[in-house]
Amino acid sequence: MLFISITSCIWIVVFAVLGFSRVNALFPMVFSSVALGKLAAKGEWDQIGTGYGLYKAFNNAGSVIVDVAAGAIQDTTPGGGYNGVIAFFIALKGMEILWGSIYGVLDRRLLRGVLSMSEKERLETEKKVDLNREPGRRPIKAWTYGGWTFLGACITIALVLFVKYSI
Repeated sequence: MLFISITSCIWIVVFAVLGFSRVNALFPMVFSSVALGKLAAKGEWDQIGTGYGLYKAFNNAGSVIVDVAAGAIQDTTPGGGYNGVIAFFIALKGMEILWGSIYGVLDRRLLRGVLSMSEKERLETEKKVDLNREPGRRPIKAWTYGGWTFLGACITIALVLFVKYSI
């Protein structure tokens, strides 16, 4: 999805300015709010709650893992600086640019581009075509179980890291 890649590019600029320039930190902090404002919620309102709950579960587990990784990188950086941490975050955002492109391709191939349509276009398409019959809308048990397994692994890793480094 283009907005994911654009948002990741904005974050790369934010981290680069914050970490590798002498600009007042207020500029990248305000600029980062532009990136945060680009998050979009699309879909049926009765499904948003479930999706948001799963998003928060993955996000919180990932936050613990990334925070501990950033701390470990900062601890091993000579002089305790943040150059390694900033480079780590820039690398993560670089991967998100790639993922945004992959999401866009999958959206067009499996979902008829519904994620990049306007609300009006989506409603018109839903009148013409049963989007639930699209290949990307059909539940695939292997992907479901794989996703739950990955979430369980992330939560377990986050819990182990939290206990190890907090207690």
